[in-house]
Amino acid sequence: MAADPTRPDPDALLARLNAEESRARQGRLRVFFGFAPGVGKTFRMLQVARTLVEEGSDVVVGVIETHGRYDTASLMLGLDLLPPRVVEYRGRRLTDFDLDAALARRPGVVLVDELAHTNAPGSRHPKRWQDVIELVEAGVDVFTTLNVQHVESLNDVVAQITGARVRETVPDEVLARADLVELVDISPEELLERLREGRVYLRAEAARATQHFFRRGNLLALRELALRRVAERVDVDVQAWRAQEGVGATWHTAERILVCVGPSPSSGRLVRAGRRMAAGMRAPWIAAWVEPAGGLSAANEARLDAHLAMAEALGAEVARLQGPSVPAAILGYARRRNVTRIVIGKATHTRWRDLVRGSLLDEVVRGSGEIDVLVITGDEAPSEAEARRATREGSRSSAVGYVGAAAMVTLATGVTWFARALLAAPDLVMIYLLVVAGVAMRFGRGPSLLAAGLSVVAYDVFFVPPYFTLAVADGRHALTFAMMFAAGLVLSSLTERIRRQEQSARDREARTAALLALSRDLGSGASEREVLTALVERASQVFATPVAAWMPTAEGGLVAAVTTGGGSTAEIEPVARWCFEHGRPAGAGTDTLPGQSSLCVPMRGATAVLGVLSMEQGGALGHARRDLLDAFVRQGSLALERVRLAESAHAASVRACRDVERSAEDRSV
Repeated sequence: MAADPTRPDPDALLARLNAEESRARQGRLRVFFGFAPGVGKTFRMLQVARTLVEEGSDVVVGVIETHGRYDTASLMLGLDLLPPRVVEYRGRRLTDFDLDAALARRPGVVLVDELAHTNAPGSRHPKRWQDVIELVEAGVDVFTTLNVQHVESLNDVVAQITGARVRETVPDEVLARADLVELVDISPEELLERLREGRVYLRAEAARATQHFFRRGNLLALRELALRRVAERVDVDVQAWRAQEGVGATWHTAERILVCVGPSPSSGRLVRAGRRMAAGMRAPWIAAWVEPAGGLSAANEARLDAHLAMAEALGAEVARLQGPSVPAAILGYARRRNVTRIVIGKATHTRWRDLVRGSLLDEVVRGSGEIDVLVITGDEAPSEAEARRATREGSRSSAVGYVGAAAMVTLATGVTWFARALLAAPDLVMIYLLVVAGVAMRFGRGPSLLAAGLSVVAYDVFFVPPYFTLAVADGRHALTFAMMFAAGLVLSSLTERIRRQEQSARDREARTAALLALSRDLGSGASEREVLTALVERASQVFATPVAAWMPTAEGGLVAAVTTGGGSTAEIEPVARWCFEHGRPAGAGTDTLPGQSSLCVPMRGATAVLGVLSMEQGGALGHARRDLLDAFVRQGSLALERVRLAESAHAASVRACRDVERSAEDRSV
């Protein structure tokens, strides 16, 4: 029975329940987001806070930066204020947000202005956003403010626009985990008017700001960045809601492009065309391909990996799909991701192939519904020499199957000839159909078609009078021959599909088993050494190659903490160092140091690169194996962070116990 497309995704529902259970134990984070100082973020936050107080909520002002603005300060009248923490630093008295006081007070909502602010020296956390995260994890709701120039991933873009690099940034993960992001927006003209009136900075500072950061062109660009960032957040929420509610219809709320990629040489042009189209529409795009159950030849796999690597380098999200058929997998994924346009290549084969095997293009167009399908001419066809080489390789690979098909039909004919006195005509037909099914299961579709044709000929020559000729005395046997060939064709197709699905299921089972075994090994690791050992040993076993885990040292170097294979790591160390410093893969199969024999992949944590995993790799790693390696690295990074957090929590507990004992001793004295 076909699955109901309107039925919610069970995995999405489970993820939603887990997320809701986790959020139930935490506070809620609300971010008031703007494109520049002075747009009214703090003012809006205080307005919302006063409304909550009027409704009976427990709201406390943790820290508010008024910058001398009377309108902002006036909104604080009547609100509970948390006394600031005073810090002595180099002869000066600094005031800052008191995290411990907020945790002890445990209000319903605490207002913490300027999320990207750097805390005073000696604070528990160096950054204010870390204080906010601790409050949220303790179950306290937090209201905070943030400007677009302080988002870490946009730091370089903002520096290019304004000519000034912002030093205080907030990781993107903090903004992503916010329960609500409210955009506080005004026009650049209104902001410049506020600046001239002295409502943002003092007049002398406002004059300098107008000549540098607060130029109209800068504000327009920053406003566009803020609008797009909030739009991306809304799009993520829309996709999550569609997934959990099982919405299958395409909503044209935003453009999203899906490029169908494969091992064909024409896919290169499709990828480039998809990139140009996405750039023109400023839309996200996906490069997707459907895994064939029978696998690919080495040449086709290398070509496919090159196309997918090109798509990733051009900014695409790469998706590997599986399904009973290529059109069904593409269309199903497109509807799940709310794709509005599908880019597919023109057919270059003959019409006879479409009549026999079906047309991918035709099925995608017919089943696309409200999704637009764009058909693009691919790259130039392979040269005549390459075509001949591919033909020879295909002939050599399939010759065994065709010879085996002929041999099995010959053997079946010989057996049935000697047993013909004991068998009726339908029994003979069934024997040949079993042969066709066996050939399809063993050798594939092409040899099974040959077996079906030879079976019809053998049945006619040896078992239909007049014998040993292709002539037919009774015309009714012609229908038998046609039905026999048609049944063999259908049977071979079904058998081939089952064989492909079996191989696909076997591959998925192997990948799942490897990840499950890794999760079990990492879960039992109680120290950083045990986690790294489990990761390296399991990766070495799965990928059948020496693997090493590189970790930073206190002196700023990088050392191979755990290795397998016992080989020298001196040649890998420069590659691993570059990978660690830049946070990007390097070595074999990448664009950086591709001549090296090893591949290095960064182990990313929530805020920084934790280490590097390296493995000996003679050439480019296949895309399927690369996805598996990325999954290994992600799980290893999560386990490593878990162990470090546990160690930090234990150390903090020990320090707290010592402080209590010291306080007790001081009181006794």
